[in-house]
Amino acid sequence: MKKGILLCVLAWFVTALTALPVAASEEAAEFEVGRLVVARGIEDREPVDIGTRFSTDVEVVYCFLEAVNIKQDTTAIFLWLHNGKEVHKTELPLTTGTRWRAWAVKTVHGAEGLWVVELYDGKGNFLDSVEFWIE
Repeated sequence: MKKGILLCVLAWFVTALTALPVAASEEAAEFEVGRLVVARGIEDREPVDIGTRFSTDVEVVYCFLEAVNIKQDTTAIFLWLHNGKEVHKTELPLTTGTRWRAWAVKTVHGAEGLWVVELYDGKGNFLDSVEFWIE
C-alpha cells in the first residue's frame, strides 16, 4: 500500500515538473555560432588580424560573429567585459537564414587587462564567449 501511494506521489511530481514553463535560458537557441573571434579589423566582411593578445597601441577591436541556422529574426547581443566589469553592450539584428556575418566594434583605447565578449541571442540564451588581452 505504501509503495502504491509513493509511486502515485512520485508520478504526480514528475508530471507537475514537466508542465512547468521553461525559463528563457533553457529555451533552444535562436541561432548557432559558426565563428566568434576578435580581430583588429574587418575587410570584405571577414576578420583581419585575428588574435587573443593585442598591444596597448590598439584603439579599437572587432568581435566578429558568423551566425548559422538562424531560426527566426532575432538579435545577437555582444556583452563586453573589461577585467570582469561590464563596460559595453551591442545589439545587432539577424534575419532568418542559413548564415549571417556581423560584428561589434569597441573602442578600447589600449586599456590593459583581460577583455571578454559574451554572446547571447535575443531570448537571453548564452551562446559563446571569446577573450583577449591587451598588454
